[in-house]
Amino acid sequence: MDSVFISAGCTGKPKVSTAFGDKMAYGSRSNVVIADEEKVLSVIYMDNDVNAIEYGYGMIAVGDINGGGYIVRDGEIRRCNLEGCVEAVGLMNELWAMFCTIDTVSVYDIAGNTIKKETRIEWVPTCLTTICSRTFAGSRKGSIFVLDEIEDDIKWHEVEGHKDSIQDIKSTLIDGEAYVATSSQDETIKIWRVTDEWPWIKHIQTLNGHTDWVYGVFWTGKGDLLSSSADKSIIYWERRSKWEDVMRLGGQEIFFNVLMVKSLIIGQSRSGGFYKFTDTLESFISGHLDGVKSIDWRGEFLLTSSLDMTSRMFYKGYEVGRPQKHGYGLTSARFLNDDSLRFVSSAQETILRIYEPTQVFYMSCIYVETRRKDVVESLREMNISRNGRSLDDFFPDINSLKFAAVCAELSLTNEVLEDLEFESLNEELLSVTTFNEIRKVYGHYFDVSDVAVSKDFAVSCNKSSLKKFSGIFVWNREFELIDYIEVHDYGIERLVFSRDGRYLAAASKDKTVSVYDVGKSIRFSRRLEGHRRIVWDCSFSHDSRYLATCSRDRSVLVYEAPEFRVKYVSKFDCEATSLCFSPREYLLAIGLESGDVLIAKLGGAEIKIKRRSKEHSKRVNVISFNEDGSGYATGGGDGMVKMFLV
Repeated sequence: MDSVFISAGCTGKPKVSTAFGDKMAYGSRSNVVIADEEKVLSVIYMDNDVNAIEYGYGMIAVGDINGGGYIVRDGEIRRCNLEGCVEAVGLMNELWAMFCTIDTVSVYDIAGNTIKKETRIEWVPTCLTTICSRTFAGSRKGSIFVLDEIEDDIKWHEVEGHKDSIQDIKSTLIDGEAYVATSSQDETIKIWRVTDEWPWIKHIQTLNGHTDWVYGVFWTGKGDLLSSSADKSIIYWERRSKWEDVMRLGGQEIFFNVLMVKSLIIGQSRSGGFYKFTDTLESFISGHLDGVKSIDWRGEFLLTSSLDMTSRMFYKGYEVGRPQKHGYGLTSARFLNDDSLRFVSSAQETILRIYEPTQVFYMSCIYVETRRKDVVESLREMNISRNGRSLDDFFPDINSLKFAAVCAELSLTNEVLEDLEFESLNEELLSVTTFNEIRKVYGHYFDVSDVAVSKDFAVSCNKSSLKKFSGIFVWNREFELIDYIEVHDYGIERLVFSRDGRYLAAASKDKTVSVYDVGKSIRFSRRLEGHRRIVWDCSFSHDSRYLATCSRDRSVLVYEAPEFRVKYVSKFDCEATSLCFSPREYLLAIGLESGDVLIAKLGGAEIKIKRRSKEHSKRVNVISFNEDGSGYATGGGDGMVKMFLV
């Protein structure tokens, strides 16, 4: 299956992004994402979370947190196993790569797919670069270590470098001479010339300008230098008789790295997004930093929540808002009405919170429609949504909305602003602005695990290992608690209303699914005991004829109403973790623990699998069809959100 949109945030640490030609590669949890100056192009699935990445000789070297070393070339992945987290990676030449853990250096034979040499060290490597057949390593103690030989053993000699840990090291050729730049926690950058005599490297200049740790450096094709820092700035150092500070760029978050893609300066922010600096800041790649827990649709708006403590709103292929930036991991976010973008969210706390958009958010959506017509038109041509609703349908009275909202420093309630300068949709705007929080709803015993909304009711549940606290909280649409229904023995994982509002289903850790009749009140109907392990998710078909459930027991069961007897059973090779029925036919999207997504059709005496493809490197946490069934989105434990056409 080909996705039409991918959102994948960059892991919030240094050394996980690199540029090559007109493209860039970055680590997004357990994925390596390839992008150009506009959008994500492809995703390479790793086994564990990426900790270091470098490009060279037409290959990408990757190290993960559990000792995996990878070489990616022309779509082929080669892996070696090391002991401990991989701290630094580098390509020495077309034949060899180097992987460093906290106490070991390994030279990897790429063609032979074997470790050629391995040695223990007493210093901690942090970064690597190779130029003119010389390999240089930055260290946590601040010294530069120069590789002497690898024939009999891997031997290094130490050169005094910085007063604190070296965060990055990069090399380049300028007018036929080789140079190395190092950045450090001592707030400086040092430039070195590579020589033909021992110790093979000579310090020629120290660059002072940053006021906090300097995380990344990048050489331009002209021999100029870019640096990124925890002081939330990027400095452009121009090469004249010496390197001089000629331009500074700033943001709202720490810059872990700086790159150039074509002629654009790209800053890797701690927020998981990238700043794209042109004449003005422009919107670019962004996404969640942790597992996605919920997805909801209204028209062409896609609302997601994540354990990274944010909710995000996407519109026509762009992230247009970060409505909620929280102090706890979010567990769900659901739209409240068909004709507005108000939503209710739950988190790893006992409170529900209700939000409404602002005028600045509306301006962001208008910006996408007017400035990004090429993307918008392409999505329209692909019929990504056929519901016909326009942007203004969701904003009938724009003047009634607050102008802007931002995170308040000393309060858990967002602060409303009467004025905020809007130039363009970009990572800085997304990092600063939120939705207006209009209400908090109290009453839960423990952390809220899910919430669902119908025309007349809202329901929620909290985490629990006791029956007394494992019930369903029933609220009217004013969010007044009107009932508490105690059925399950352990906590509920998912709450789902049928599309016509006739039924409510709850999937529980106690291996059962409960079904409720919905009328003027919500009444318990029956308990389904077909699974043998935790039930993760459930979904009603478009006409409420079927209820599908998925479980840790590696099965999907489809029950037929009104008796809710098992009609279909499908077994898989791993846990079935999420599912969703199409709103217009008996089409079922299923997500697995392996990260695979399946499209199945109900018919005859069985569930027929039409397609299966790997779409995430971790489990698929949630799948949701849009309102007209023309597309669906998936959210994974890897933090990625993907959108597909049916």
